[in-house]
Amino acid sequence: MGKYKNPKILDEKNIENVSKALKITQIFNNDFQASEKYITENSLVYLDPPYRPLNKTSNFTSYSQNEFTDIQQID
Repeated sequence: MGKYKNPKILDEKNIENVSKALKITQIFNNDFQASEKYITENSLVYLDPPYRPLNKTSNFTSYSQNEFTDIQQID
């Protein structure tokens, strides 16, 4: 994605470093509330909810057929 002039998509050293890091990594794909028990002081937590549409043409509100509600956004 994007318009990069010199993308480092095939940066061999970076791919090797990422591979090493992933060997000692646990990845959880959960509801954020279910994930809380796995979080430690060494954790990296990435939360990416759908965003509230800001105008009539922005309509992405879910990642699946289940709608992401205002209550879930508040949580």
